[in-house]
Amino acid sequence: VFCLPTSHRKPDQKWAVSQTRELYVTEKNSKKKVLVIGLQGLGNLILSSPLLHSLHRGGVGEVSVLVYNQTAAALMACYPFLKETIVVGDHSRLGLLRLLRARCFDAVVVAYPGGPRTSFLAGLSGAALKIGHQGRQSWVARRFLDEALLVDDQAHDVDNNRALFRSLMGSWNLDPDPEDPNFTITLPALAEEEAAAWFTARDLDQRRGPVVGVAPGCGRNQVFKRWALENFIQLATGLEKKHPEARLVWFFGPDETELRDSLPENLATNVACGQSLPVILALLSRCGVLISNDSGQMHMANALGVPTVSIFGPTSEIRTRPWLASSKVMTRDIPCRPCYSSNVVGFECTHDEPFACLTAISVDEVLDTLLAVLSDSSGGSPS
Repeated sequence: VFCLPTSHRKPDQKWAVSQTRELYVTEKNSKKKVLVIGLQGLGNLILSSPLLHSLHRGGVGEVSVLVYNQTAAALMACYPFLKETIVVGDHSRLGLLRLLRARCFDAVVVAYPGGPRTSFLAGLSGAALKIGHQGRQSWVARRFLDEALLVDDQAHDVDNNRALFRSLMGSWNLDPDPEDPNFTITLPALAEEEAAAWFTARDLDQRRGPVVGVAPGCGRNQVFKRWALENFIQLATGLEKKHPEARLVWFFGPDETELRDSLPENLATNVACGQSLPVILALLSRCGVLISNDSGQMHMANALGVPTVSIFGPTSEIRTRPWLASSKVMTRDIPCRPCYSSNVVGFECTHDEPFACLTAISVDEVLDTLLAVLSDSSGGSPS
């Protein structure tokens, strides 16, 4: 059991947000060491990437990240300006605590959405300044963070993450980053070469017709967000009839082999599954558009500049919609949606028609939207 050392407790931290911001004001342009805690899924990490870019551009000094596993670390390798990526799974609890305190971070920022665990971990880090959001069990954030911001439920996750950056800049008397959110991903050269070879071997060339990525899955713990695979299959069949020049590339995660194995043989010619994350990113970057659920692949595609057509069921498009302006979101106006967030455990649908928010979205309307996006990207009619 870890206890916050007495030397790091402040008398006004017990039940309220600390009002001691002035303690952390520093000279302008001084370099600081900042740790961003991002113990979420890949999609959430993508949505927190503008925070990383702003910290880097804001001149705070060294920026490090703490992530959950090696897959997330592979994503962070696409941000070469980061000083270090620390993987929780590589350390024991005590070893991780010792490592964080040995790094002597000046500030720890809990990327949104965080939670009690991340607030607690930030409090034990030994950093002089800990910033995050109030959320579930908000008393934990108020107790262990120096700045516990209120969540704006009507804002995008990107905006809530940028609020953290503004809070940090204000605490250190530094100018905020005036630029628009930056999602830039730097792909490793070897990954781009492997993706190019993969496309060449399958005679996939955008000049001969658009390449449409299809990602019918999402995290295995969030299968309730999936539009039925049969719908994606019907969509592919309809696209083949309406736009025969289009070729499909199917994307499946390592825990989605049951979906991959359910594809009809005539559609399973171009399947990306089992490659490393950098290669998957490089393959996504070569698609003209991606059709997907609300998933990590959707956010990765957008970060690569690839427009998406995304199906949102129980989740909120206000919070996690694709950021790219050319992307489209398919929803149904069901009174009870959105009813799911990252803070919900043991999710169940209570609607009279289970998951009507997904089943009411027809293949035809998704196909029409997909054709419109293809038309816009090609500058004319796809037919």
